[in-house]
Amino acid sequence: MTQNGSNNGRGGRLARRGALSALALTAAALLASCSATGATEGAAGGSGGSDSGEVVIGYSTYTVANPAFAGIIQGQKEEAEKNGYKFISTNANLDPNQQISDVQ
Repeated sequence: MTQNGSNNGRGGRLARRGALSALALTAAALLASCSATGATEGAAGGSGGSDSGEVVIGYSTYTVANPAFAGIIQGQKEEAEKNGYKFISTNANLDPNQQISDVQ
């Protein structure tokens, strides 16, 4: 237990890992829906997207040195490919400016 009485042992790590996984999956779903919408607009003559209708999911991570992030990326890649989506991930190597650049 910590000084404030909370237990940050195994349960705390599992809770954080679950929260990170949920956040990553939510981000992937949002990116997928944006990409799918862009592809539809592109085919209809709008801006963005491509005429192929291919769904591309992008994920920018702060670091892959942490095994939790590496596992999240691997899970996202497997699920994307299983559903016929293209998956692109970037690694900012602990550089927030690089992460912003990767997303743009």
